[in-house]
Amino acid sequence: MMRTTKPIRLQDAANGFSNPHSDFPPSIGFATTVDITKYTGSRMDNTQRHLRGNWLAYWEHEIGRSEQDARFNFKQIKLQTFMGHTNSVKSIHVLNNENSFISCSKDKTVKLWSLRSQGDGNTHVSSQWTYAGHKKSVFGVTFSDSMRYAASCDSTVHVWDPFICAGVKQLDSLRHSPVTVLTAMAAPSTQLVAATTDATLKFIDLRICNYTHEFKVSMGGAGLVRCIDTSGDGRLVTVAHSSGVISVLDTRTGHLLSTWKPHEGEVLCMKWYKDGTFISSALDQTVSVWSVDDSKLKFTLRGPTEPVHLICLYGEEVITGTTANRIGVHTSVSPTASFSSTRLRSDTFRGVLTTMAVLPLNRLLLLGADNGTIRLLC
Repeated sequence: MMRTTKPIRLQDAANGFSNPHSDFPPSIGFATTVDITKYTGSRMDNTQRHLRGNWLAYWEHEIGRSEQDARFNFKQIKLQTFMGHTNSVKSIHVLNNENSFISCSKDKTVKLWSLRSQGDGNTHVSSQWTYAGHKKSVFGVTFSDSMRYAASCDSTVHVWDPFICAGVKQLDSLRHSPVTVLTAMAAPSTQLVAATTDATLKFIDLRICNYTHEFKVSMGGAGLVRCIDTSGDGRLVTVAHSSGVISVLDTRTGHLLSTWKPHEGEVLCMKWYKDGTFISSALDQTVSVWSVDDSKLKFTLRGPTEPVHLICLYGEEVITGTTANRIGVHTSVSPTASFSSTRLRSDTFRGVLTTMAVLPLNRLLLLGADNGTIRLLC
């Protein structure tokens, strides 16, 4: 949760969001707790801005936590439901101010949503804007912090501006193999990395919105690229194939630093950690931590008893999700980490869990389902 000792300006609170010229950082929730009085002196009910039920309980708990208590404490309390997608939600990306997020779906749309503290936990929220330029199911969405552009993919990459709600460019798919995975490189890079069906990484520079160069990551037999992730400095890219093979590529030279098969089954998810290590999960029900330097297993995170298809990081903690609708929390990236698992209840989450995103400032989870619904839980 974002905490500050600076006062909230009354006008900012009345507007329901922080003024861009004020010193108060953007956050979801604080503005809605203020009861306002009209300048005429007549007091208004304005109950829409009063926190009730689950939202009130959430903020009372969060405000009461000490600064030293930074743990991710998943209590499975429903705060909001986002309705609008008509098919499975495939990816969610939260903007770094946590006031908005983007989602994509098999219904061929990408939606922009606003995050606000309102209601009692049962509020249904509609999207702020829908990008409907895709012709096929959209399986990936990402955001470039450097260029402030969003990019989504249905085998063809579309670039658009979520702040003015307009498309920027659709990259020509006729001259390129279909894209299977898309991600943005960390700032200050202006590039996207797209993996194609011919096991090639293609780099897109958002300054010109076009492909610039490409690197081969497999000579055949490794299968389709299932997931990719980049190191924080953008120097390395890890690539996981459907066969269970993982490759590490140096983006400066295009050289494959290592290729090995760490899992018996297909790799489901992969997340870069730090200090030359990354985490991967596979159908063999393992969640493992690997060293890039020597391509060796450092240790396996104990706990999950079923395949993990979603991995998020919250500081030193690892948040995992499974298709059996279980949310797991490892207290650290360590062989001795404690593990807790919570099965999502039907009254807080319906459908099968398909995607997940962590809101680290407010310690919340956004969970997408195969029925098109997205829920915000704490």
